[in-house]
Amino acid sequence: MALEECDYNGNGNLDECEVFDCLVAYETAWRVENCPAEYGVPDCDCTIIITTCPDEWTCGDIDFISEEVMNYYDTNGDGSINLGDEIESSHLSIMIDECDQDGNESIDRCEVYDCLIKVENDWRMENCPGYTMLNCNNPYCYDDECPDAWDCDDVKEVTIVVMEELDTDGSGYVDSGDNLDNEHFAMIVNECD
Repeated sequence: MALEECDYNGNGNLDECEVFDCLVAYETAWRVENCPAEYGVPDCDCTIIITTCPDEWTCGDIDFISEEVMNYYDTNGDGSINLGDEIESSHLSIMIDECDQDGNESIDRCEVYDCLIKVENDWRMENCPGYTMLNCNNPYCYDDECPDAWDCDDVKEVTIVVMEELDTDGSGYVDSGDNLDNEHFAMIVNECD
């Protein structure tokens, strides 16, 4: 994808959303080439950059909370939350109703992670209507079949870095007003080409 192909509105410069969308297109092409088909492609929306949702969880938060949930509830260390753990049956029943995707009466790390994303997205729909939904790569479901894949939070962070590095005049755009040297130009071409 050439740099000019990322100028989606055709105005001769790249705004933050165009850089973001370009990086999503780059990541999509990379995943198609490097990841198993079931890994999917990123479903990211630029609103993650231009709007905020106070108290939102990020993919990093989901990673941390998943580990905490497993460390707390998987008391027998078998890698799942089930009747073999020291948990009240009524509490386990609620967790199974909400999180047991395969119906085996046990919740593994993959299911905990997906369940937390569902909880976060339900919270966002209620508290920040119209805000983009959280979309994270679940490291527990894919056995790291595609460890270098970016999730939407990664694309957001790279976009911020690209804009900080390339928008040298602070206009909010990467354009001819920026004093881009060959190294910086090559960086964005490598990311978006």
